[in-house]
Amino acid sequence: MPVKVSKLPRNKSVLKFDVDKVLDGNVWKLTKGVDFDCTPLSLRSVMYAKARAQGKKVTVQFDPNDIKNVFVQLVVDTPAVAKIRKQIKATVAKAKAKRKKKMTRRGGK
Repeated sequence: MPVKVSKLPRNKSVLKFDVDKVLDGNVWKLTKGVDFDCTPLSLRSVMYAKARAQGKKVTVQFDPNDIKNVFVQLVVDTPAVAKIRKQIKATVAKAKAKRKKKMTRRGGK
């Protein structure tokens, strides 16, 4: 018989480390079973979400020699990097517009 409860049970955290400490700009090696209790792919999703919630970006890479190890580093957006990112975005937008214009002249979609 179903039982009515007042609230959902709290899930056990899959992280065994302080996220703010890991999102400090240094490269961190995290090991499954020691630092986290989920799959490495799930950890990647968790780290992206935690960084996004703080308005940050993070790089996550898997150890090619041992799938249990994951490397995490905060992406630091300095003014110089932000300028380059903006230039790349503008160049890509121009290329897309040019391609669209060319397709329109040819009768494409």
